[in-house]
Amino acid sequence: MKNTVLIVGLGKIGMLYSNNKKIYNNHSDLFYNSKKFKLLTGVDKNKKKILKFKKKYSLATYSNLAKAYFELKPEIIVISVDTKSMPEIYNQIIKKKIKPKYFILEKPGSFNYENLRRIYLYCKKNNINLIMNYQRNFSNLNSKIKNEIFQHKTSRVLVKLDIIYNKGFYNSCSHYLNFLLSIIDKSYFQKIKIKKRYKISSVHDLFFDFSFNSKILINFVYKKNHDEKIEFLFNDNFKIVYLTEKKIVYTLNNKKRKKIASDINYCQQNLLKQFNQNKIKQNYFLKNSLLTLNLLNKIKDSLFNYKKMQ
Repeated sequence: MKNTVLIVGLGKIGMLYSNNKKIYNNHSDLFYNSKKFKLLTGVDKNKKKILKFKKKYSLATYSNLAKAYFELKPEIIVISVDTKSMPEIYNQIIKKKIKPKYFILEKPGSFNYENLRRIYLYCKKNNINLIMNYQRNFSNLNSKIKNEIFQHKTSRVLVKLDIIYNKGFYNSCSHYLNFLLSIIDKSYFQKIKIKKRYKISSVHDLFFDFSFNSKILINFVYKKNHDEKIEFLFNDNFKIVYLTEKKIVYTLNNKKRKKIASDINYCQQNLLKQFNQNKIKQNYFLKNSLLTLNLLNKIKDSLFNYKKMQ
């Protein structure tokens, strides 16, 4: 029997991102084309997006989540609205007592830690699985990089991390922090230092350089029009380079480059595999998502203190 799906928010990740060679980059195409899931409807306040969804999938559409839920009773609700609209959706869910089997949230789930924690507690109380769509969590790449880092504990030691980003603090850095928290311990993310702030006009995001300097040095650097990447640097000049947007990972040792094969190209499909294998549990949320947002809030507080000193 197919799992039924309702998608709230028909923007980029909800419906508009284009696909490449059947690698589905938006939720609507992903669930619509899956043999084991049944897309029921899309919900959005924007009439143009609703009409586009209806024309493309020949499915019912709604402008109100509660009405759609109680009429169709989906097992899975995907919430892919913009981050600033998340609290409004959470309020509606709690007030109307919307209780599917699963919620899938787009990262980081909120700009505010307490808002995210509120929906988490609601789901915990009502035995609802809450999944944050940090896509790298569903890939085998995490374990492969982790093995590379820790397989030579005595002779090879991680000493530095350099992260280059261009799409904003919440858009890019939230992903990378969550990814890194699945690989190295949270104790590495101490002693926050703001290095430089960029005056870029954006109502949704922030752009600045910052670092952690506890057990190792971790640098986040904003570079406009530059490929996003993560570099792991070791004491013997060994490197792991992850070109995140190109989804290419390789090691560099004495100028010898070796590719790390993974399933990272199939980020969205990897999520569905977890459902198919009955591996989706509450711990996919517990593991890093609250910790990630808490850390994002601490970094943002450090940025505001930095601005006051300028």
